[in-house]
Amino acid sequence: MFGYLCKLGITGQQIELIEIITKEQIKKLKTAFQLRFPQLIMRLINVFLWMGEEKLACWFTAFYEIELEQSDVVKAIEKE
Repeated sequence: MFGYLCKLGITGQQIELIEIITKEQIKKLKTAFQLRFPQLIMRLINVFLWMGEEKLACWFTAFYEIELEQSDVVKAIEKE
């Protein structure tokens, strides 16, 4: 995660100094999280599958909206 933040140019100090005060800032954060949530869940599912946790990955796919990429579909087809 830290490597990803570094690629974006975000430092630990910037994260610590963030203040969310106004309703507008909260709404912006909420919207950004809602837009990126399916990608986050898909990344978690990839980690679960890599660790051999198929049941946990299936649970996440059953209860959360996910965003599949073409490479994920190809991997699933080739694995069978």
